[in-house]
Amino acid sequence: MLAEIHGRYKLAIVIIEHDIETISTLCPRAAVLNFGQLIADGTPASVFSHPDVVASYTGAVTDA
Repeated sequence: MLAEIHGRYKLAIVIIEHDIETISTLCPRAAVLNFGQLIADGTPASVFSHPDVVASYTGAVTDA
């Protein structure tokens, strides 16, 4: 339904979602915030493999 609305009306749609698979399937672009700070923005593949994003989801510590 969202894809149909986007295609028909050429609207940007903002989805706030924590399910990576859903976002990867629906969205050509993703952005991840961690405590209000943008930590990654781009294609879902590049965003969800970004070390800071992985750390924020797993609780791991990064060197950055």
